[in-house]
Amino acid sequence: MTPSQVAALTTQQIASLSTADAASLSTAQVQALLTTQIPYISSADIVDISTAALTAFYSYQIAVLSTQDVAALTTSQVSALIASTEIQYLTSVQVKALTTSQVAAVASSLSSTQLGYLTAAQAPGLTSTALGAISTTLLSNLATPVLAAFNSAQVAALGTNITTTQIAVLSSAGIAGLSTTTLNGLGTADLQAISTKDIAALSTTQVSSLGTANTPLLTSVQVKALTTSQVAAVASSLSSTQLGYLTAAQASGLTSTALGAISTTLLSNLATPVLAAFNSAQVAALGTNITT
Repeated sequence: MTPSQVAALTTQQIASLSTADAASLSTAQVQALLTTQIPYISSADIVDISTAALTAFYSYQIAVLSTQDVAALTTSQVSALIASTEIQYLTSVQVKALTTSQVAAVASSLSSTQLGYLTAAQAPGLTSTALGAISTTLLSNLATPVLAAFNSAQVAALGTNITTTQIAVLSSAGIAGLSTTTLNGLGTADLQAISTKDIAALSTTQVSSLGTANTPLLTSVQVKALTTSQVAAVASSLSSTQLGYLTAAQASGLTSTALGAISTTLLSNLATPVLAAFNSAQVAALGTNITT
């Protein structure tokens, strides 16, 4: 068929193309397809179109591929679209139609806007390798539902390239992926954006790594969210004000060892409900450093 004959095909004829017809389409024939015809190419036929023909599509033709056809594209076809930079022409609905394996393949080639179209269902496609290939300046464009679906390995792959809004939505499983280096590299706003459930999910190694430089940056609600094992690990790094935030439920975390590591001048900041919950060993650890 000549290009003009291709352009004259009805949508029904386009939809009923045989495998052989789809596979034999030339670049000239593909470019002759009308935007009203392209959505009718079946997903069974789209996979038979050669990579040469597929990459011959004009940007406005790529933009009208059906979501079913986009999801059906083979790895070699997707790779060809990346090589030809035509992947940049995918619309929001087309990006959202990508399978997780396709997302893994194209992630580094998506624009900042396209990255923002990805959904939580596609998050598994953003593997550690895929995330590592995305420009760090573009990672902030990932939507919060996507970050909320990340596992620890994916969070670890982000490093410090995470915004305050993104860090606030990490799951308890995801927060475990923050390395001690990353955790200590966060700015004050990012550190204070960690939710209370995620604070409680941090390992004692992660919490201990905050040290005297970053532990004092934790807010009152974050301090109150610390588990007893975390309290035991960070007690000596808490500020006088933060010691006052501790509750009776956290008192058991103030072990004799933990109390012994706190500056004696700060022990008076412990609230009375905390003292009331102390056992004899804890009281003994206070020595004379106790107020009336």
